[in-house]
Amino acid sequence: MSDTPTSTDLETAMHASHSQSAVSSLEKNRKTLLICALLAVVAIGAFIVYTQIQEQQRKEAAAAFSAAVSTGEIEKLDQVAVDFPGTVPAGNAILSKAEILLNRNKADDAAKTVETFLSNHPEHSQVGQAHFILASIAQKSGELTEAAERYQLVLEQDATEAYHPLSLIRLGDLAAAGGDPQKAKENYNQSIQQYPGNQFISLAENRMRLLDIDTPPVVEKPTPPPAPAEEKSPAPTAGEKKAAPKPQAKADPKPAAKPRVDPKPAAKPKPQPEKNPAPQPKPTPKPKPAE
Repeated sequence: MSDTPTSTDLETAMHASHSQSAVSSLEKNRKTLLICALLAVVAIGAFIVYTQIQEQQRKEAAAAFSAAVSTGEIEKLDQVAVDFPGTVPAGNAILSKAEILLNRNKADDAAKTVETFLSNHPEHSQVGQAHFILASIAQKSGELTEAAERYQLVLEQDATEAYHPLSLIRLGDLAAAGGDPQKAKENYNQSIQQYPGNQFISLAENRMRLLDIDTPPVVEKPTPPPAPAEEKSPAPTAGEKKAAPKPQAKADPKPAAKPRVDPKPAAKPKPQPEKNPAPQPKPTPKPKPAE
């Protein structure tokens, strides 16, 4: 029997060597593996706990926002933003505050509130609404260029597209006010065609009708023809009959004057009875002279 090792013996020896090295490696790194496993469990548990905390916080923030909106008190809306910073309900509370201020004719305070929202919640789903509020404030203030820019931002950043139809109508109004009826019609028509079934379709249609009334087509005044030269009427030929003169309408005879009736003689006054004259005093006789 030969003492030379076969290939099978070599493979077995190699497997045994690898197994021993693996076991020794595991023995050396057992503590490290245990630590890693423990850290993984802790991380998973922390993630679950964090998720549950976030969900609970979201529910509490949503409930607080609903309660504040129902009261319409700005102080409670501010409290939601303070208690739940960075959350979606906090952003909603700030926008609701801006709308309340705008309804109270406090446009400057409303604009500052919206700017705070855009600074603290740039990724909020209602960024389009924020730009729409600022555009409305600018339009009412007469700042038409800024208003148009803000309405354009609504079209670009409003992911929900809730404010797109009305923003297009407002852009049409601005174009019409600026003397560009063609651009105004394009915006009105885009609001109707691109967003079928939206609640502002009738408004866009009315705007288009009013635009057609206010801007009638321009028709150039025709040049009057030159006055014809006076022509003498030709003498009638022998075969032509002269037109009989038209009978003149007889004037209605004036009605005869009515005979004048003499007025009745005035009644003579009745003779009044004479009054007896007052008695005259008798003359006193003169005395005779003495003889």
